[in-house]
Amino acid sequence: MTEPEPSIRSTFVASYPRYVASLLSERGVQVDQIIADGIVEGVAVLDGLLTSLERTAPALQRHSPLELFREALRPVGHALDVSGVSPPARDDQQRSLISWDRYALSPASPQLLGVEAYESHLRWGVAKARALVQTPTVGLLCSEADAEMLISEFSTVGYGVLRLPAREPVSVAVVDIAHSLADDTIRALAAAGSRVIAFGLDPDDMVEVRTRALGAHAIVSRTAFFSDVSTYLPTIT
Repeated sequence: MTEPEPSIRSTFVASYPRYVASLLSERGVQVDQIIADGIVEGVAVLDGLLTSLERTAPALQRHSPLELFREALRPVGHALDVSGVSPPARDDQQRSLISWDRYALSPASPQLLGVEAYESHLRWGVAKARALVQTPTVGLLCSEADAEMLISEFSTVGYGVLRLPAREPVSVAVVDIAHSLADDTIRALAAAGSRVIAFGLDPDDMVEVRTRALGAHAIVSRTAFFSDVSTYLPTIT
């Protein structure tokens, strides 16, 4: 049986302490207890950031794994400050890469993290590209009477439609809050990283607060949504 490819989270988390230890060793920095604790904290931060990334639909991911790796180096930078380590000189390119990184810890390329991390980053990039070039799909949960009109409108602005509930992930979902499955659907889709737009006949402030608490990105009136869906679903070009 073929073993599954290692995940971006597992490869990046494994590479983090090796990368930091190697970098500091090259610079002659002794890893004391404060710096060691900073590395442990950084690993935990990275694990959390990448867990969130993996739970987000590819088309909705706003940061690359490498950007998250850099962000997770903040605890190490703080530990170096506390330990009194003198920061190295940085050139203009390093300063522009990430402004807070006084110690030039941030890797410029995933290749610096090792073969497995680099290959997993390449796989992530391919999956992200595929998600962006494929026709985006709107998940739809509403009455049959409304569905016919909305499917036509979604097609006009470049979206396919997947009727909910469904197992397939969607980047954007539209949910009628009057539907009996609305609450569970909004909660599940939001947790999966989908952008959920909820609509109702005349949602008041209490309804809006409740629906947003379930994870909806927006709650609008049925009239406003049906009058111009492109306001909420950008036209695909």
